[in-house]
Amino acid sequence: DTADQLRSNLERNEVEATVLEYAVSKFNGEAYLETNSGPNGREKIIPNSKTNTISVKTRRIDDLEISAPDIVKIDTEGHEKQVLEGMKDILTEYSPLIYIEAHGDQELSTIREEMMDNYEVQELHSRVDVNYLLKAEKR
Repeated sequence: DTADQLRSNLERNEVEATVLEYAVSKFNGEAYLETNSGPNGREKIIPNSKTNTISVKTRRIDDLEISAPDIVKIDTEGHEKQVLEGMKDILTEYSPLIYIEAHGDQELSTIREEMMDNYEVQELHSRVDVNYLLKAEKR
């Protein structure tokens, strides 16, 4: 449904793009998407199947046949670290500018630690619900 909605929005706004129907992660395979975890856009990847989940194909960004991105925005409801792990080659070779949402203080620390060697992470905004918008630029 989300991919169809995205295609409709692209067409309505006359934007040419290819929609790849994968959940990005640190592995190629299959995972489960919890579909009842809140308002629209709050679905999240979980390790095991349970009620209100659907099976989704996962891909590492490094393994997608796409042009190297200049900018990457990551907001994956707590799955950000796994997305970063699945794009280490792109981060190393192409050093895109990254905007990333961290969900909570623990994830904020994890993301900073994951990126500290090659990227400078700057907090752009924090919300009352302890979500942070971060900007990461190559050092």
